Amino acid sequence: MPGIHCHKYMDQPDFTMNDLVSEVRRLMGRDSAIGFRLPYGMELFAGRLLYVAARVTGRTFPISAVRVQKFCANSVSTASVPRTGLIPPVSIDEALARTVEYEFLETHADDMPFYSE
Repeated sequence: MPGIHCHKYMDQPDFTMNDLVSEVRRLMGRDSAIGFRLPYGMELFAGRLLYVAARVTGRTFPISAVRVQKFCANSVSTASVPRTGLIPPVSIDEALARTVEYEFLETHADDMPFYSE
């Protein structure tokens, strides 16, 4: 049907959590081996503590309770996008690399805030 259509786009294949952590570590210039791990409850607690610390200090931290919840959520899904003929502008690997670069390696102190959570 002609017109404007809205899709929730998800690349395939899905990363396993270990693969995602290894790839992000590699992109950040670190050893890709997965090291020390915390149980989910402790991660959530740490995220909440960092939220309080951020409010008190006015700084932002790359870890928050919301990010822990998103990161640990089951997001495996099937995508119908290939049937639409949409061609992604970048690969999933390139999108991840760009996201890590922007969020964790570049400085954006003078940029307008962008809230996604």
